[in-house]
Amino acid sequence: MFLTVTLNPSIDKIARTDKIIIGDTNRMEIVDILPAGKGIDVSKILRQLEREVAAAGFLGGAAAHSFKKMFTAEGIQDATTPIKGETRTNIHLTDDDGNRSEFLEGGPKISQKEWDELCQKVKEVAPGCRAAALCGSAPHGVTVEMYRGLLKILKENCPIVLADASGKLLAAAIDEGVDFIKPNRLEIAGLMGKETVTNDEIIEYCRGLLEKNLGSALVSLGGEGALYISKEGVWRAQALKVDVKSTLGCGDTMVASSLISLSEKEDGATLLKKASALASANAAHPETARFDPAVYKQLLEICHVEKL
Repeated sequence: MFLTVTLNPSIDKIARTDKIIIGDTNRMEIVDILPAGKGIDVSKILRQLEREVAAAGFLGGAAAHSFKKMFTAEGIQDATTPIKGETRTNIHLTDDDGNRSEFLEGGPKISQKEWDELCQKVKEVAPGCRAAALCGSAPHGVTVEMYRGLLKILKENCPIVLADASGKLLAAAIDEGVDFIKPNRLEIAGLMGKETVTNDEIIEYCRGLLEKNLGSALVSLGGEGALYISKEGVWRAQALKVDVKSTLGCGDTMVASSLISLSEKEDGATLLKKASALASANAAHPETARFDPAVYKQLLEICHVEKL
């Protein structure tokens, strides 16, 4: 069993328009409406990979029914905590030129009682899990110190803990010594206080983090592939050429794949190869957090990983 924790899930509206025009009316066509959030998408991928998974997090309002219906359909164990507030709605808008804009709500206000209930739920579920992933942003009312406390609970009750976050939450996860992080180039640059960073700078910075408490880091580089930095070495995967249908969920796919690889003690090259191939298979699929197993198998055979 694996555990995902999504503090700020969302109902995602996937939409398209001819051209995104700032400061003017944009008429859009809704392509899909689905329960989502980083950890939720990780759960979906894990189920497609035939792994058992429990999903924890906050759910409130009318959206809760959609999530619970999806959990049943996907075979995901529901470990969520009900709240009085309303689960947020996000809009992902793409135009014919391939430009994508995201309109993300901040999320509901979480009370101390609701937070305590979620922590208790995690304490109950985590001990039976091989690995856990704390994913995404925090809703209103959840402070960095509360986030640190949740990481401590996960570390005390689960052998492997991953964190996929940004900004202060990512910095907190590193300070708490999680086993794995999955930032992108921009998020790593933010930690370093820079606007842009080279691959060599990323490697040097992550090696410094490994000397402190961090276990390992997978840094996605978009069209340039990805880097995996651990105490055993540094590997780079070249980007695979696919007919991109959607990049939504690619990072979450990498997290799901890495959860399995870490729990099965696979080496760094294998971890990066599987994560990169699966993310590319996700990009080649029109649905979010979905992949064609045959495409994944083909990409896995041609994915090139080198040790630096």
